[in-house]
Amino acid sequence: MKTLRFTFFSVTLLLIFVAKASALDLFDIYQHALKNDSRYQQQIYTNEANRELVPQSRASLLPDLNASGDYAWRADERDQIVEDGGQLSTIHTEGNYTSQRARLVLSQVLFDRRAWFEYKQAQSTFLVSENRLEEEYQAMIFRVIQAYFNTLNGIDLVEVGKKELAAFKEHKLLTEHRYKEKLGTLTDVLESQSRFLIAEAGLIRAKAEKDNAMNELEELTGLPEMEINSLVKSYQPEMFSDKDDEKWHLAGRNEALSILIAKQELRSVQLDVKKKRSKFLPDLRLEASSSLDGNELNPVTFQKNFRRDEVAIRLNIPLFKGLGTRAETKEAMRRIDAANESLKVAQKDTVKRVSNNLNSVKASYRRFIALKDSYTKSGKALSLRKQGFLEGLSSNLDLLRSYQDVYRTERDWINASYRYILDRANLYRDVGGLSEEIVEAMNAYIE
Repeated sequence: MKTLRFTFFSVTLLLIFVAKASALDLFDIYQHALKNDSRYQQQIYTNEANRELVPQSRASLLPDLNASGDYAWRADERDQIVEDGGQLSTIHTEGNYTSQRARLVLSQVLFDRRAWFEYKQAQSTFLVSENRLEEEYQAMIFRVIQAYFNTLNGIDLVEVGKKELAAFKEHKLLTEHRYKEKLGTLTDVLESQSRFLIAEAGLIRAKAEKDNAMNELEELTGLPEMEINSLVKSYQPEMFSDKDDEKWHLAGRNEALSILIAKQELRSVQLDVKKKRSKFLPDLRLEASSSLDGNELNPVTFQKNFRRDEVAIRLNIPLFKGLGTRAETKEAMRRIDAANESLKVAQKDTVKRVSNNLNSVKASYRRFIALKDSYTKSGKALSLRKQGFLEGLSSNLDLLRSYQDVYRTERDWINASYRYILDRANLYRDVGGLSEEIVEAMNAYIE
């Protein structure tokens, strides 16, 4: 019997250990999302495809070697009328003819501005793609942080809802008992029942919001029915100093991905204008070729082999292309104007977002501190209100309001805790600084 108890106890401990070990922290979720997030994976493949644009365009500047050959057979049958001494006669001839040809051509561009600008534009396009990949990478990190802490937020709010429901149930039973003992009124009972039903509905809503956040987390990681670690009990937001505002704004102006992408797109359009204009310019090419021709005529055998080696410099000068090149250049110039405006918009938007998120981080910090203090005070006020209600010094409605104040304040305090984390992550994202190191730093918030 002792052996059985020991075995059961050991298995129970093992199951508890496995359950704890299977719980995932923020960095675990991030690592799973790296491999599973579809939007990020899509951008990776798009970037790999754009990478190939560079060698494709560079190929037009490198030597070009081509080999060609043909073999032909032809049968001829001919009737020819000839005059001989005043007499006409017909001569019938027939025969067949075969020919073989082989040619090897080596070509190298000496001067082709259009091909050069195509190559530079491909490099610029790839840099835009690299920045877009980084942008999607940081967006993926933010989705991970948002989903993880929204799930924790939902779990905490469900716990608050359970406590609130239990408190209102206890109070409902108390008012019903007092009514039976002629110590309370029917109004007190009805008010308590109403608050209980409202708390029940609030708990259902909190569970639904928690499930939605968990579904987002499962979609990111591809892991169903996961467990995640909770926020540390000693969690305390960090206060941002107003003196650091300029540093954040400077980082936004220099490192914000939206600005870097807009600048690179402007560069790409500028290269497109040069490429379009280069259609007016000549191109120069060096060619070297070697060819071998062979002929054979039957039924009278006749063979001939001919070889030719050639080195040439070919100059192509465009004269007129139906005004198409001019129209293409004007189109590209208008795209430069549009790209300049896009850059201005990106710069203005970045300044606004950095300012708004800085203010949000500071506001979330102050709100957290204020609500933490308010929650402590409201809890003390509730205790006094309970005592006053039992002694007949406070009304039932006053006590219900005190309950409501306590749990509303606790919810707001919890929301402020997670809101600070998300605002801070959003600020890092706005200045292009959301990275694996930030995920590791935020992982310190997790038990």
